[in-house]
Amino acid sequence: PSVSVRVHPRGVLWEPCTALDQWLDNIMANIPELALCLESKGLIRGYKLLDTSSIPTADTSDVSSDQDVRQLEEPLFEAADVELNASLLMRFLQQNCSRDGSTYLIQREHGLDGEGGGQGQEVGQEASDCLRVYDLSSMGSTSSKKWKWLLAMLSF
Repeated sequence: PSVSVRVHPRGVLWEPCTALDQWLDNIMANIPELALCLESKGLIRGYKLLDTSSIPTADTSDVSSDQDVRQLEEPLFEAADVELNASLLMRFLQQNCSRDGSTYLIQREHGLDGEGGGQGQEVGQEASDCLRVYDLSSMGSTSSKKWKWLLAMLSF
């Protein structure tokens, strides 16, 4: 049996990004359980085994080693939404990043109002949810200094 291990401060609710990170790690590695080690003052005071499917709703703020992990009324993130976004992203990448041996830069822009510059193709439903994909293959024929400058400008 596989299990992942994470040390977590006892009595602290984990951040949504932390829960999402752990859930994604377990999903991608096909790990069914998480051993949540409860730490206090530098010592492990206990642990809890959580099913991967229960990570989004696990209430880690009130956990002791002698009781079950309670479930939150509202999940920290929606697993179905994450899976849908991943599916849409994979479909977009398969359609737009199809040349063998090419190098691509994927850039996420926050708060883009639809008037952004650049030559990349876009995917996203809202202004704050925009990805740009740049094919960097043509940059390989330019001089090394110019290529580094162009890449830095795309990343800025």
